[in-house]
Amino acid sequence: DKTGTITEGRLSVVELATGNGQVFQSLDQMPDSLAADVVIGAGVNNSASVSGGSIIGGNSTDRALMAFLNAAGRAGSLTKEGVKSFSAFDSNKKRSSVVMERGGKCETYLKGAPERIIEECAYYIDEKGRRQALTDKQASPPIPLNRPTAPCACWPWPRRTATGTTGT
Repeated sequence: DKTGTITEGRLSVVELATGNGQVFQSLDQMPDSLAADVVIGAGVNNSASVSGGSIIGGNSTDRALMAFLNAAGRAGSLTKEGVKSFSAFDSNKKRSSVVMERGGKCETYLKGAPERIIEECAYYIDEKGRRQALTDKQASPPIPLNRPTAPCACWPWPRRTATGTTGT
């Protein structure tokens, strides 16, 4: 969830939501496995970076996510080790993605417009960090997309697939 576009002229992360609507205000509130997925999905799947304490590069969403991770003390732990592919944000696709190899499996993390991400997701990660099937009922975001602080960067969070499967 991001906000600040109108009031401040810049974005900031105010909350994170799982695919079933569980909301967290910080990474510290999440189980370690879920927080690790968020760090990869928001930090490794990102065109911005931290340099000398400043957020540089990327689009406004990338900078907001990197600032969130930096404030949480997680930006310094980002590593590209295990990245198999990265696709920066594409305005036509309205998403970015990164494929990571973790524990012998490839996992794909998507970030972008909820209506575009949902089309490609078969699973979401719940509040306990467990993979859950994304059903038709769950495909409707629990938070209205037209509210001023609509989830934009991470719903559902993230797409994960095993090597050799399409995940959709």
